[in-house]
Amino acid sequence: MFAETLHEFLAAKYDVVGPVADGAALLLAAAELTPDLAVVDIGLTLPNGLNASCQLRQKFPSIKVVCMTQQREPTMVAEVFRRGASAFLVKSSPVAELLTAIEEALLDAFTSRRRWRTKSSAIFCIPTGGRSPGSV
Repeated sequence: MFAETLHEFLAAKYDVVGPVADGAALLLAAAELTPDLAVVDIGLTLPNGLNASCQLRQKFPSIKVVCMTQQREPTMVAEVFRRGASAFLVKSSPVAELLTAIEEALLDAFTSRRRWRTKSSAIFCIPTGGRSPGSV
């Protein structure tokens, strides 16, 4: 249900070219679809979301990554940014915070590439199950 709600929310503003169910699928989809941004749950498998995000940034440096998790440990937050994420959110964050994180990551991407699109593309990678629709 969480993945479906997130898809509907993002599709209203972005060209959603995902979702994908695991880290391996994220890397394959990124190679094929070349999105501007990926929203990734770091609790993924095959590889885990943190490793998949790192690999994504290494292979495709222009793709911005917004990581989400249920964990709040400071060491996890530091590791997410060390591996190249543009933003980090706890899944219980308000939807407005996710939107702000995406917009700021995309603004950084477009400024550095000096190009603008009328509608950005995004992959989101969230395992099945998860949080209720009222939060991200």
